[in-house]
Amino acid sequence: MWWKCQPGLRRKANLTRNISNDDFPLRGTECLACTHKITGSASTGRKGIKYPYYHHYKKGCTVVKSVPKETFEQNFVEYLQEITPKARYEKILKAIAVDIWQSNYKKLDSENALMRKEIEKLEIERQRVFDLHRSGKYSDNEFLEQKNIINAVVQQKKLMLEEKRVEEFDMDVALDYCFRFVRHTAETWLKLEKLPSHRARFQKKIFPEKINFNGKKFGTTKMSMVYKLNKENGSNKSQLVTLPGLEPGLTP
Repeated sequence: MWWKCQPGLRRKANLTRNISNDDFPLRGTECLACTHKITGSASTGRKGIKYPYYHHYKKGCTVVKSVPKETFEQNFVEYLQEITPKARYEKILKAIAVDIWQSNYKKLDSENALMRKEIEKLEIERQRVFDLHRSGKYSDNEFLEQKNIINAVVQQKKLMLEEKRVEEFDMDVALDYCFRFVRHTAETWLKLEKLPSHRARFQKKIFPEKINFNGKKFGTTKMSMVYKLNKENGSNKSQLVTLPGLEPGLTP
């Protein structure tokens, strides 16, 4: 009887709850102690003033009970500043990226040149088929059969060539555009406050998986490769290989 008195309520009850919240962009962060997800909400004070907090109330966990939104997000900004790659790592990474790009482009260009020669040979062979047909050595059926075979191969080669074609552009400019976000990670995150969907995507690019909070600091071992540079900081675990002729002691 109660359900009958609530038109549309059953349909609404089946809606999936969206954990994202524009006012609490770090909602979903895991508590390091209990792996419980931290949520966010605003409590109302006696004078009707809203006080936003990040919190979770997992029984038995005393690490994260309630943290003011401003404090929680400031800790996150400080963590972003901590993991932002230093200038010298950026220079090395750019040099490696450009070197790989040039190497791959040369290889691709060489493969395309070879394919163009193959197409030229096929077109010469197609012309030879026309000549044989004109001289009477090929019947109409033989001519059409041979012409269609060669045309099919030529078309296939041209499609492959089109797929491999890469428009030339300035890799240095492209990398600099990308690093504008990387070198100012914290500032970028703050500026994206008015674009919550972009902020969520930006966080996902930095942290492919959930980050955690231990009550005072953020942390995770799962982050994009470029952000691991500061963490490894020149240790033996570093996955950067200095290019020949590139001094490892580049100054910031």
